[in-house]
Amino acid sequence: MTELRGTLRLAERRTELAEQRAKHEARRRGELQIRLDTLSSESEEERPETTEGSESAAPYWDPEVPTVVDLLAWEDREEAKPPGVSEADGRLA
Repeated sequence: MTELRGTLRLAERRTELAEQRAKHEARRRGELQIRLDTLSSESEEERPETTEGSESAAPYWDPEVPTVVDLLAWEDREEAKPPGVSEADGRLA
C-alpha cells in the first residue's frame, strides 16, 4: 500500500511539473510569436521588394526552444529513473 501511495505521489508531482512546463512553453511561444512578428515587420520595412518565391535561408524558429525530439528524449530519461525518486531534487519520495 505504501508503494502505491508513493507511486501516486510521484505521478501527481510529474503531472504538476508537466502542467507548469506546458504553461511556460505557451507563454514562451507567445513571446516568440510577438518577437517574430516584430522582426518580420522590421525586416520588410528595411529590405527592398523581393521577387515572389524568394525566401531567406535563415530559420524561422528559435534554436534555443526545445524540439519535439528533445522533449521525447527528456521523457525517456524521466521514465528511466528508478521508482520513488523525486523528479524535483532526486531524493526518495
